[in-house]
Amino acid sequence: MHIRILHERDAHLYQELRLSSLKVSPDAFGSTYEREVEFSLETVAERLKPTSGKFVLGAFDGSVSRIK
Repeated sequence: MHIRILHERDAHLYQELRLSSLKVSPDAFGSTYEREVEFSLETVAERLKPTSGKFVLGAFDGSVSRIK
């Protein structure tokens, strides 16, 4: 397992996983699939962009192309 900070380049994988998770377990989130499916890839990338005050971690299983 490889854990690292996500960056803008991870936006597509992150959005795919998040939307799938919102469908499967909607009660686990403070948002909805209907709201987030409308987010552009640019919006998702901006949300992932690390700053001095925030970052998002991703866990990868052997392949850095798939977020867990």
